Amino acid sequence: MASIQLQFSNGASVSLNQEPAPVVSIQNGSAPVVSIQNGNVQAGGTANGMGSKFDAHFKKNFTNLMWTNLGNGYYEQTIVHNLDKKGAVQVFDNYDNLLIVNVDHIDTNSVKLTTSSIFSGKIYIN
Repeated sequence: MASIQLQFSNGASVSLNQEPAPVVSIQNGSAPVVSIQNGNVQAGGTANGMGSKFDAHFKKNFTNLMWTNLGNGYYEQTIVHNLDKKGAVQVFDNYDNLLIVNVDHIDTNSVKLTTSSIFSGKIYIN
């Protein structure tokens, strides 16, 4: 198994492991900050030990079957992103058109989308 690890004097480290699947991990001492594997980002902790959140992002594809009909001409969908922040939200349809939907941050780990029509597409949160 090939791997590279950089250890810094403040206890932070960056490692790259190539097998069985490539993984990049960043740690602040023993606390994980971010891990990237197969394009998936898992965030946690702080980036530089000074309390700032690492600028992790979230992407999810969804289908028109994932919307809940509210019965009043509107549909909603709750997305759990676990970024521990109220990030900027962008919603696109399957043709990569940026859509305007109502976005409510339920908490720092989830958002609720509300729209008057259902569609398939993707959501980006950063």
